[in-house]
Amino acid sequence: MAIIKAIKSGYKSPEEMNSLIQYIISEERHVINGLTGGRMIMTGSSESVYQQMMECKQYFHKVCGRYMRHIIVSFSNYELQYLGVNEIYKIAMQICGFFRWNQTVFAIHQETEQIHIHIGINTVSFLDGSKLRFSLWELKTYVNRVVGTYVPVVALNLGIQEVKMSDNIDELLE
Repeated sequence: MAIIKAIKSGYKSPEEMNSLIQYIISEERHVINGLTGGRMIMTGSSESVYQQMMECKQYFHKVCGRYMRHIIVSFSNYELQYLGVNEIYKIAMQICGFFRWNQTVFAIHQETEQIHIHIGINTVSFLDGSKLRFSLWELKTYVNRVVGTYVPVVALNLGIQEVKMSDNIDELLE
């Protein structure tokens, strides 16, 4: 199963928001093959992404509180046997879809042994200016369903015996 981390602290100022965007999509941060993307936003330079997200916040007069959420999705060795960077890119796009009307930016990183995805989410909805709310449990369920479309499910033998069909109830009880 994919591991999802939601960073709870920080990103409560424009500077912290800008730093997170730079961290996510900066080529110097081990972004694999320039694989970056997002939803409800035109990706490009970190300055352009930051500007678009700030314009949304300013339009709805929501330039306060938490500016962004930061999600990290990493994969098990088993999952990585089936996932290439193209599949991981598709997974990242689908995860961004979970946040529907919030601007997102992501990149695929490999500054550690494991390939992983960093996703930054604007906390202000592009549609109506509402603040971002989501359940980590719902996100994990969604992500694992998405990953499951690319990775075969491992069947676990839990010691359950095969069920026998019989017309004779005494045979079943033996």
